[in-house]
Amino acid sequence: MLIKLAVVAAASLFAFYANALSLSSVMEPYEKQHCFYMNVEDIRNTLSFYYSESVTKVSKQAGQANSSPARLVVYNPSGQLIQEHPPKSVLEVKVTPSVPGRYAFCLQHAPGSAPVRKVFDVDVSEHTPESNVPGGYVVGEGNDAKAGNSEADQLAQKLERVNVKLKTDLQDMSHTFRYLKNREKRNMETVQEATSRIWWFSVIECLLVVGMAVLQVTILKQLFGTGSRPRV
Repeated sequence: MLIKLAVVAAASLFAFYANALSLSSVMEPYEKQHCFYMNVEDIRNTLSFYYSESVTKVSKQAGQANSSPARLVVYNPSGQLIQEHPPKSVLEVKVTPSVPGRYAFCLQHAPGSAPVRKVFDVDVSEHTPESNVPGGYVVGEGNDAKAGNSEADQLAQKLERVNVKLKTDLQDMSHTFRYLKNREKRNMETVQEATSRIWWFSVIECLLVVGMAVLQVTILKQLFGTGSRPRV
């Protein structure tokens, strides 16, 4: 019975943690495309790919104004294009495999934009349906074995429900973390953009004030200068 429960627990947790990849990766300007790969053995599984793009300060100084976010393309094991998405700085896609093999998720520089050095936060995962998790195994025969199997089945079902709930909670936490991270990134970009606008507005305002002061002094000198004759 203990062996059965251990197998069920390992299988349930493996369904969530296996074939998952989270990392930060850098795409250089000279790269034509930057790819991530996921091997699929069971076509009933679903592939999920998420990325968030950020541009380094050096890249911004090197021509960020002419740069666009990367675009995502997905290839099947035969190298055929199955999905193509427009340039976006944040994107999450799901792919339902049609054949087993290695699927490629490739990030490319947007056509017509200046390629710059980009940093990506990437999360690639393979989601296994709950129906694929093994439910039970026969450990013996006879009345005692059947009674033991019945009790083990009940405990295994409870353990499966707990593991499914844990899996759902972990997925919700992961999505919540992504949302908070993306919101923080957008807020930071908004703050930086607003700070830049305020700085330039302050500079222009100071120049206008100095210019108005110089203009007023010049006009007053022309009207009340020592060289001018008073009118009678």
